[in-house]
Amino acid sequence: MNFFWINKAMLLNQDWQILALKRKEDDTSRPWCWDLPWGWIDHEDMTTSPNDRHTFAIHREIKEELGFYVAEVYDIHTETRYEPDNERIVLWYVFVARYVWQPISLTEHQTYQWCSIDEFCGLDFGPDHVWASFVTAARKIQKLSTCLSS
Repeated sequence: MNFFWINKAMLLNQDWQILALKRKEDDTSRPWCWDLPWGWIDHEDMTTSPNDRHTFAIHREIKEELGFYVAEVYDIHTETRYEPDNERIVLWYVFVARYVWQPISLTEHQTYQWCSIDEFCGLDFGPDHVWASFVTAARKIQKLSTCLSS
């Protein structure tokens, strides 16, 4: 049995909007669908920071895909899924990070947009399991923003 760790990052601006990225037309997986910065845990992550490999990996991916660093990331949603067609178990980790204005330099995506949480939840992310993970994380952020603003 194979295991895959996928790390996704939700970047929030000062207005509690989430940064959504549009995949390229020629992407091999989910072309033209919306996404978040993401990546696998690779060998460098395992050897450089074995006790905190998920946050190390997502920091690296944000830098690679958007061209800047974030100060801190926080785990907001974790999910495990079995994929019988691929005979593997996928562990999803969704992190949240505060975006402080910096130029965004896309390297792997077509475009981006800042979305309210409701707008974000209405975007086309592709298969239902991807959409469900993102919406679950976004609704947790919505609850947090409501608590902090009251």
